[in-house]
Amino acid sequence: MFDINGGIKSLEMALAHIEPTPGDSGGAFVPGYGSYNGLWQGDDQQNRAEEDSEWGDLPPVGGVMIGREAWSRPWMLCDADVRVFGEKSNTGKSRRDVLEEYCRYAERMMDEYDSWGVKTSQRNFMKPIFGIFALEPVGLIDSRGFMV
Repeated sequence: MFDINGGIKSLEMALAHIEPTPGDSGGAFVPGYGSYNGLWQGDDQQNRAEEDSEWGDLPPVGGVMIGREAWSRPWMLCDADVRVFGEKSNTGKSRRDVLEEYCRYAERMMDEYDSWGVKTSQRNFMKPIFGIFALEPVGLIDSRGFMV
């Protein structure tokens, strides 16, 4: 069984590649097909445009790695436990809740680093949350009156 690593841009795209565990439906996803998008079989791989890639109806893969896209847009995984693993519900936390918890975590870690005599920059703690609102409309307000 193979895993795919690279080019996965959404949870939907990941789910389309994965083969479910036999006999385990439990509310989890049912993939439509497996595919190796971008697999090139010609001589001129470097000059092939991405939009020319064809989706083959090939066997599903065993696992999917979502790396750069999850780093750039971490909120894309907010409901992964429900959609991928069939959990009954997600944490129900808003982005604001997550950011408040993360700020407390970052403050604790900076204090811990200071106690070890290790100098660190606040910027290092900001990098993981830069994309939390990526590709989202600006100005959405939740029921509590907070921007989400």
